[in-house]
Amino acid sequence: MGILMLNKTEILVLLHLHNPENDLPEISKSQLYRIYAKLKKMQVIDINLIIKMPFLHKLLDLCEVYPKILDLLLGSNPVILNLFNREKTIRDVEFLSGYKKAYISRVVKLAVSVGVMSKNKNRYILNRKIDLGFVELLPLYLDVFRVCYGIPNNATVYFISDKEVLVSLKLSIEFNMTAYSRYDDYKLGLFGNENYYTSKQKLTIEDIFRHSLLVLEKNNDFKLKIMAMLFYCKNKSKLLKFDYLEFVKNTELVLSGNNVIGFPKLSELREKGEVYDIEL
Repeated sequence: MGILMLNKTEILVLLHLHNPENDLPEISKSQLYRIYAKLKKMQVIDINLIIKMPFLHKLLDLCEVYPKILDLLLGSNPVILNLFNREKTIRDVEFLSGYKKAYISRVVKLAVSVGVMSKNKNRYILNRKIDLGFVELLPLYLDVFRVCYGIPNNATVYFISDKEVLVSLKLSIEFNMTAYSRYDDYKLGLFGNENYYTSKQKLTIEDIFRHSLLVLEKNNDFKLKIMAMLFYCKNKSKLLKFDYLEFVKNTELVLSGNNVIGFPKLSELREKGEVYDIEL
């Protein structure tokens, strides 16, 4: 189950609705009506073609002042950018997002050229030093697409793209359980008060691990981190091929007796592992 995110023509239409001095793209009336219908269905505009979301006006203001910002909003580009909210390598984002390395590299190159992303060796992070407001508006823009998946307002969205959505809530929805809600299948017991769901139909152990790490991107809860580490340890033979991931590297450092900032000590991990008969 996937969705269509906004393309350049659709964003140009939004720019015109934001400010009529911006020209409408040269498209047919029928195509324009289809775009209006899509934006209404997404609850972006009302029946009078008025943009309903105040933050979108701020984002469109940026597009007027810095035209290259518009290119960052096209298609799945915002999905990629948002994952660089914390410093990461392109390979990490490739795993977390499911997009190809070549595509991620193009988005990163564009973001660096615009100035909204900075580089530290082989790692990248969204640049908050340039006070455009883009970094803060990005997750709000992505949240617009929750309606395309029919996600309730009381759900927490951890990841959303044209391919899938990952959410948590206490109620039951007609999506597949994933992340920590599937740990019981691997004899790690049920964990947490919330259920984690994905729109993805067929899940592998790699998907469950990936979704767990995506949850940690937004909720860096220490207990959740320990459980994700134990999930990795218990299924290391199937997950060790992802040894390039920052999370896996740090987990392996802990298992070697090293202290890693933001991670539990080996003694604490062992103590928790004993509950699930995991020898470390």
